[in-house]
Amino acid sequence: MDIDKPLDRDREITPSQDQQPTITCLVEEIVRYLGEHDYVVFSDRNGGYLVNGKFHFSPSELLAIANRIRRRKKQPRFELQ
Repeated sequence: MDIDKPLDRDREITPSQDQQPTITCLVEEIVRYLGEHDYVVFSDRNGGYLVNGKFHFSPSELLAIANRIRRRKKQPRFELQ
């Protein structure tokens, strides 16, 4: 056995984006989740969302915000249905 080579068990294994667990949910659940994290989110008439009274986001942008929070907390990411 070669001593200079690291053993497989010594390597840090990080799952790829495709292998990470996901939670399939509706956009309403993402809105609720963001509300639990001090975001104020209202739907607008154009199919988008007004966040904190200032910013207009699409459902996919809300998803990205929620997943950023979940990544910091090491929680499974959301995926829209």
